[in-house]
Formats: sequence, C-alpha cells, structure tokens
Amino acid sequence: MRARIPAVAAAVCSTFLISSLAVQPAHAQVVNLKISNFFPPPSQQSKVVEAFGKALESKSGGKIKVQYFAGGSLVQAPAMFKGIESGITDVGYSHVYYTPGRMPVNTILISLSGRLPDSRIMRRARSRIFTGSPMSST
Repeated sequence: MRARIPAVAAAVCSTFLISSLAVQPAHAQVVNLKISNFFPPPSQQSKVVEAFGKALESKSGGKIKVQYFAGGSLVQAPAMFKGIESGITDVGYSHVYYTPGRMPVNTILISLSGRLPDSRIMRRARSRIFTGSPMSST
C-alpha cells in the first residue's frame, strides 16, 4: 500500500498541474503554483506532495516556482476541489470520500476494494473500466 501512495499522489498532482498550466499566460517567464495538501507535514503523503513540488522546480530550470501549503493551511480537505476551481490553489491533493458525486466510478471502486477476497479482482475491474472510458484518453 505504501508503495502506491507516491504513485497516486503524483497522478493526482499531475492532473491538476496540467490543468492549471493551461490557464497560465503564454508570455509568463515564471509560473507560480500553489500546491495544497490536507495531510499534516510529518505524514508520508505530505512529504510526497512536497517532494513533487520541489521536483517541479528543479526539473523546470526555474520556470516553475512552488509554494507548498500542508496540513490544510490554505484549503481544507473537503474544499480542495472548490479551492482549485476558484483559483485559491493551483494543485491539490484530495480524496474521493471528501467529494461525493465528483468521481462516482472511483468512489465505487474504492468502496468495493476492501470487500473483495483478492486484490487482483479489483485491479482487473479498474483496468477494464478505465481502459475503455473517455477518461483514459485525457
């Protein structure tokens, strides 16, 4: 489970990063991003998201500057999607349980995953659902 946390965090952050870069003006030399996370700073999730921000800065050669806000200091967990939509934060770490109805397929899959006798069943189901869906091409 711990090995999947960084991958999930990177996927979530990448999705929001791409969407927020699309709204930046083309002439901007430096892109300033606010990354928000509701986990406390000592948690593994928080460390992964913070490392993601530092990697963005270093790999961009200074073209991306990141302000990192941990522990819900900028946006609380239940308001993360609204905070991104309204521009309070550019990138946010969230969970489907805090936003019921926004990601119905993920909510169902996560709800079922602990009830199945074999994790391979859920992996196959998730793969089949997302491979043929419109979301897999974006």
